[in-house]
Parts: sequence; C-alpha cells; structure tokens
Amino acid sequence: HLNKLNQKNTLKIVGGKTRQESTFKALKKMKKMNCKKVLIHDSARPAPPRDLIKKIIDKLKKNHAVVPLIKINDALVENIRNALLNNNLIEAGHLFNISHGLLNSIGTSNLDIESLISHARKNGAYGAKLTGAGGGGCIIALAPYKISKEIYLGFEKIGGNGFLASPDLNGVTLLIEK
Repeated sequence: HLNKLNQKNTLKIVGGKTRQESTFKALKKMKKMNCKKVLIHDSARPAPPRDLIKKIIDKLKKNHAVVPLIKINDALVENIRNALLNNNLIEAGHLFNISHGLLNSIGTSNLDIESLISHARKNGAYGAKLTGAGGGGCIIALAPYKISKEIYLGFEKIGGNGFLASPDLNGVTLLIEK
C-alpha cells in the first residue's frame, strides 16, 4: 500500500527470523537516515487497509506514536453466544472460524497458534480460534465430545498442551487435566 500512497522516503527492509529481529534491523538501518517518524508493519500478515495507513500518517503529524486499535464487531460475539446457548455447535464453530480469521487478519495470531487451529479443524472440530490477547499460543476448539480427546492428544504431538472442558451455563467443567 505504501507505493500506492505516494509516500516519499519509504524504505523496505528484508526481515529477520522474528518480528523483533526484523524491526531491529529496520530501525538500525534507519538510524543513519535521521527519520522523524516510522511506520512498522509485519508484512507476513495481510496488508492493512489503505485508509488505516493514511489515518496513522495523519495522526503522526500531531503525535509521537500511533498504535491503531481495531475493534471486532460485538455482533459476532453475541452470535457465538446465542449459537452456544441454542446448542448449535456447528454454527458456533463456523462463527469461531470467522472470528479467528478476523483476529488473524490484524496480526494477533502466530505460526504456533495456526498450527493448533489447523490441527483441530483437520481432525473434526466444528471451529477453532485464538483466545486471550493472541500471540501467546492459546486457542479454543469446539469439537464433538467423541473426537475431542483425539484432537487434544494430537496437540501434544505438535508441541501444544491443554485440557478438555465442557461448557455449560454455569461456566466450564474440567473433563481431563494433566
């Protein structure tokens, strides 16, 4: 998007093995350039909307730093809640997948999370999504009881761990704990 925004003095840097290494390499190179403002984007993630980049650039004219917060539609959370309350696990799983896609598109996921999500979905989960603030490797997978233990045990084979739980109106009931 930067090319389409006709921004002067843009610099693309080949990244490192981690986001931190990539950012460090870019900032180190830019130190010599006497830059006053810097935009950092993790290009391993889908490109942010052009209007978001424009808003960040505009805000940087009056601020030292800008971090965009992108709010996910609360209607999605309400729809998941309703599907779970109505015991419509297929619909809830579908909505989990949509929610995860949105979270992934704003960069809150990582390869470890995607590996766990993929495993759960490939092995029969109705849906799976990251949970918490993302980046920490925590997911929730919604699966039929009869295959949930198999999915759970498969997490260990790919470097994950966790527990099985059964949701109900009173909260979560732990089924298996290590």
